[in-house]
Order: sequence, then structure tokens, then C-alpha cells
Amino acid sequence: MKIAVLGPAYPLRGGIAQYTTLLASHLAARHEIRLYSFAQQYPARLFPGRSQIDPSAPLVQIEAQRWLTPWQPLSWRRVTRDWAAWQPDRLVLQWWVPFMAPMSAWLLRTARQRGVHSTLICHNVLPHERGRLDERLVSGVLRRADRLIVHTQAEHDRARALLPQADIAVTPHPTYADFRSDQWTRAAARARLNVDGRVVLFFGLVRPYKGLIDLIDALPAVMKETDLTLLVVGEIWGKAAPYHDRARALGVADRVRFVDRYVSNDEAAMYFAAADLAVLPYREATGSGVLQLA
Repeated sequence: MKIAVLGPAYPLRGGIAQYTTLLASHLAARHEIRLYSFAQQYPARLFPGRSQIDPSAPLVQIEAQRWLTPWQPLSWRRVTRDWAAWQPDRLVLQWWVPFMAPMSAWLLRTARQRGVHSTLICHNVLPHERGRLDERLVSGVLRRADRLIVHTQAEHDRARALLPQADIAVTPHPTYADFRSDQWTRAAARARLNVDGRVVLFFGLVRPYKGLIDLIDALPAVMKETDLTLLVVGEIWGKAAPYHDRARALGVADRVRFVDRYVSNDEAAMYFAAADLAVLPYREATGSGVLQLA
């Protein structure tokens, strides 16, 4: 079967890029695959991070056509012209943010017109921080797919509320077994990081919905029972000062260590090896790659 896989892929950074790259690699073991990714994913002025490129070495070797730019329709047509020559049987497209709605809706419509069955993998049916038009934009995309895949029952219910007649499947978030590394032992990781005792890890991009401020608020009560070090490893999107200020105000700043940047896969393995516990204090969640890494 010929399968077109479309979404962010290495060397773009982030969990969805890693997901797409690994998905395409595993599908390629049984099918003929073409992976379509982004030449540019977000305009620099809209991207809150410092870099959109992953500093890690590639986990797998797979070619990606880095053609797409969400705000440039000519780049969308480049992909569909390639489909016209290649004639895929299936399209698997990643969905996570309404910014991609015009491009995604056009590609899904074109796939349907050409008889290409489409599956939309919904990492977030609706965005965590929502605007007034988001439900309309999301519905306009999701209704064009032949099938939706979500990773939690809650996301199934959100999608069903928007599209009562849609074909929706709930599948568990896949494992990230490809990330397993024997390089770091607990002792070696702790020696490198100069930590001991109980170590708690908050890992991943820091955004308000992930509840880091709630975790910091809980530390004084927890530390009455046991001493610990909290490692906050991940780039903070937005202002970092409120997190540092809260830790100082609560008298726990010396027990909280911030690594405010996107870390490579090798560094991630080191931090997980050093930790006793990974904590995900999310106020809401749609599935988590961090949980799979842990």
C-alpha cells in the first residue's frame, strides 16, 4: 500500500515531530511511504520558542520531503502534484493546532476528491488555549477526514461533540521504545547533574495548562514529609519569572532547578535516569509523550 504521511518531522523539534518520524519509519517496514514535512512550520514572530530545530541526532533514518509552509498555498500544491504522479492509497495527517486549519482542510479535501482515504491523527482536537473561532476552524478540518484517531476517551468525546457522525477510533498513545538508551545509569546521571536524595522530574515544554505553578505550590507541604530536588527540564513558553518568583516566595528556590531550554534526546535520557519520579501535574491533557518516555 502507498501511504502519504504528513506532519512535522525531524529535524523539526517536539513530540509531534518525533511521533511523525517514528510512525513513518514503522509504516515503511510494511508499506511504500512518502513523508511530507515542513520547510517552515511557524512564522518566527508567532513561535514562542528559541529554535524550531531539534539538536538531537536522528533516531531513525527516513527521507522527508520538506516542502510545506502553512501560509503558502503554492507549497500545498507541490505536495498534491506529487500525489498526482505517485497515486497514494492512504493519507495520514497530523492534527494539533488551528493555525494549520486552512492547509489541512485543503489537503484533506484534495485527497477526498482524488479517492485517497484520509486518517487524521488528533493530538489535540481543540487547542489547550482556545480562541472564539477555534471550534469552527476545527470542525471545518475534522469533517473532511474519513477517519479520526485520538489517544484518549476525553478527546473522543470532544471530537464526537463537534462531529456526531464521524468515524472516530481511540488508540493508546504509542510507546517511545526507540528512545530507550542504556548509556545513562542512575549513578552516572546523578553524578553528571550533581544531585542526590529524592529527585522529581517535570519534563517538557512549560505552558500554563501543564500545571508547573501548582507543582511548585505543593512543594512546601511535600517537603515537610521528605526532602527532594525538583528538576524542571524544558523550555518555558512565556515569562519564566512567575515560576522563579513563586519558588522564592515559598522558600523552595534552592530545591528547584530550572533547565530552561529544549534538550536533546541524550540529555533527556540522562534526566529520566537520574529521577525517582516523573510528575505530570497537568490541568488538562490529551495524551502525553512524556508519560511514554517515563
